[in-house]
Amino acid sequence: MHNVKPPAFVEHAPSVIKYEALMPEQEMKLKEILGLMSGCLKKMAATSYQYPFGFYQHQLDQQNVRFYKILPSDFESLEMFSLELERDLSEAGANCRKMLAHFRDFEGEQILVIDSPFLEFEPFSVSEASMRVLAQQLKRIHNTLKQHPKSESVKVNWLNKKAIFNQLYEHLTDKNIKKSLLQTTSVTVDSLTLFEDYLALLDFDLLEAQIVHGDLNIGNVLIQRQEPWIIDFENAHYSYFPVGFDIGMLLERLCLAQVGPSEFWRYARVFLESYIFDETELVNNMRALSIRSMSLLLENHLLKGTEFNDSEWRKFYRNLQQLEQLT
Repeated sequence: MHNVKPPAFVEHAPSVIKYEALMPEQEMKLKEILGLMSGCLKKMAATSYQYPFGFYQHQLDQQNVRFYKILPSDFESLEMFSLELERDLSEAGANCRKMLAHFRDFEGEQILVIDSPFLEFEPFSVSEASMRVLAQQLKRIHNTLKQHPKSESVKVNWLNKKAIFNQLYEHLTDKNIKKSLLQTTSVTVDSLTLFEDYLALLDFDLLEAQIVHGDLNIGNVLIQRQEPWIIDFENAHYSYFPVGFDIGMLLERLCLAQVGPSEFWRYARVFLESYIFDETELVNNMRALSIRSMSLLLENHLLKGTEFNDSEWRKFYRNLQQLEQLT
């Protein structure tokens, strides 16, 4: 039923997270399923998830507040992989969460419930000081993941995914398939041409790759007590990439999005110097992650038959266009 995990938010995560009241009967039902006898249960606003799925805050009193993430049970493998990485990274000294997972029954269907103490996260704000600290945090994470026991399985996952992408690219050489795509979706000739121009960026040397986060955006890079936290490692299950892919996505989604092209390099260079990373391949690394995301959209539509996500395609095309201003 749920073959494709949707993005948590229709566009990038909002800068301000809000929790809103549930309908009384919905709150009562979920509290019963979660084993909550009292307190207030609220749902995070403006997500892509429909009740009962989504992100929740339960407050018993000022000292007892928990976070719940409720998803279809067929997202188990992604979520359990993410929880394992976060736990291992936390034990290695990185700012990551330790969360618990349970299965519950909701109206005859199994749902996956993940919970942890509620952390008062704030949006990450770009400054020279914050970029230095974030670079050090990301490098600590990359160094830990480089030797992680899951490395070989993630490598295999990526190679399997790349084989599917290669099949997809062969489909796009068919004039009839391409014509149908252009006529029935938001894909334009210009956006498809730019996409095809950079496909080769995904043919990187595997000897330069390792497990990386793979989804570093403003919803997954947050501040808690003035320290950066990196959360939600679901995409890492097949993100066997050069670390520059993570760095590129982070600088695009956080730095470029906040300060714009005119100030981008000022802050990006502070980050790169602190991480100790050569800037010469940065823009191509940033392009590569958009190509991967656009490939996933096309795979889901052309090979799996799901409805095409027009807003996501336009988002990644805008990303590619914006990157042209940085070269």
